[in-house]
Amino acid sequence: PRPASSTGSRDKLVSFDGSPISLNEFTDLIVAATSRDDVLIAFLRYCANYAQYLFLFTVEGDAATGHFAIYRGQVDQHKVRNYLISLDFDSVLQKAAQNITTFGVYTPSEGNQFLLDHLSLSPPVHIMALPLMVGSRTVGLVLGTHQLAQSPTAMGELIAASGLLSQGLMRLIKQKKRSRKAGTSPELSPVPELSPVPEEFQPVPETTPYTAITVPIPTHLEQQNSFVEEIIALIDQLEHLSIQQDSLDLRSAQALKNLGDRTLEVLHFYFPGILTYRETSNPSRMPPPSQHGPLLHFMVEWGLPVVPVLIDLIDSENPQIRMYATYLFLEIRFPDILFRIAEKLFDPEPSVRDIAARVILSYEGHREYAEITSNLRGFLGHPDPSMQRNTIDALGRMRDKQSIEAILQLLPGASPEIAENMIQALRLITLRDFGTQIERWQSWWALNSQRHRVLWLIEGLRQNDEELRREAIDELVRIVGDSMDYDPEASMETREAGVRRWVSWWEQKGRVQLI
Repeated sequence: PRPASSTGSRDKLVSFDGSPISLNEFTDLIVAATSRDDVLIAFLRYCANYAQYLFLFTVEGDAATGHFAIYRGQVDQHKVRNYLISLDFDSVLQKAAQNITTFGVYTPSEGNQFLLDHLSLSPPVHIMALPLMVGSRTVGLVLGTHQLAQSPTAMGELIAASGLLSQGLMRLIKQKKRSRKAGTSPELSPVPELSPVPEEFQPVPETTPYTAITVPIPTHLEQQNSFVEEIIALIDQLEHLSIQQDSLDLRSAQALKNLGDRTLEVLHFYFPGILTYRETSNPSRMPPPSQHGPLLHFMVEWGLPVVPVLIDLIDSENPQIRMYATYLFLEIRFPDILFRIAEKLFDPEPSVRDIAARVILSYEGHREYAEITSNLRGFLGHPDPSMQRNTIDALGRMRDKQSIEAILQLLPGASPEIAENMIQALRLITLRDFGTQIERWQSWWALNSQRHRVLWLIEGLRQNDEELRREAIDELVRIVGDSMDYDPEASMETREAGVRRWVSWWEQKGRVQLI
């Protein structure tokens, strides 16, 4: 048997045979494996000896996300990734997440029936649910069903196979460690040219839910790798104590820092850790990443030493990992990474694109920001609609005043879909909304092109549209660092008093500071 090979798609989906394999074949695949997915696929194929329908989930917090599936020998890695299953209700999957293995005759229950219905499975004769453990932490689950009873002795065989899986993953971790020491640091010198999206870079559906993939680090550790168990225990302690205390546990954080590079090696496999903030529908309004979970808070607090970890993770196959690896540079200030982040403006996942634009905007005033926006303007007339749309969206989210002229020139001849993106970009940059009235946009621009954008924002506080008022005050707070007690939801009289405070600030301080 051969290890799974990459199909070459940007999401790094892999092609593989879904037929069952023997224990000897499984062992050969583990030895030949060159990636984490090779190991996971080999384990799933071995499990196929005992189940007709198989699912491999990754676990983060209180949810399980589909990663691979085999249905009667047929592989699925597309539909399965739409499954995001809560572990809050009683089911065999919840028990597996609690390190309780299920292997035997299916016992009907409300929770189990809900789980089967969600996965479009009929009630089986036999069911199995196996945890993949890292110390005391469950990081992966395998769920399988069969219409025939299975031998009870098979559970011991599966547990033995999971031990081989752990050894295979540890070998890959060692190889990665050795290659990182032997290799050179990534080149981060500014490269102004932005590469268009490759043809095989296909967008994924915007409604697809994702959670972080946490790679299982094996528990069968050799003596020289015993530090891994210590770091795993410290990460668990950091996360749980920080959640209990509602603040970063400084003692655990310092212990992890003291282990230096060893901690950094393990962080690759836990990132982004337990997430306590989950509402990501509006990336522009999300709190900073340090408020999304204890491990993220720890990495922000540690600062620049974690940059090499983030550089490795920024191109992860998992959108949530890519998003958070990008997002941390909002708080860990490192301008040299901006050209890498600019590539994420064309990511297939909308949340990654939005966060990339937000991070780059936070570096407004840096040379890198000016070069990135200048290069992006060159793509405004790109013949590929997807490329043009992503460019327009990026410049809008990056509030690029200098792109207005080009957008207004292109707007009259744009298709309805592209015109909609252009109008939204103009709305974000100007805090005005003239809809499809091109002449009004052009007249407004002729009168206001030479005025400072902060004045546009202050005037935006008077807009009838509450969303525009909110955008205006958010922008002013970002630029100035103060809200002047302006509330976009307050009464007109109260809002006007706030506007007068902003006008007074501009006349007394702002004009001198910003012009």
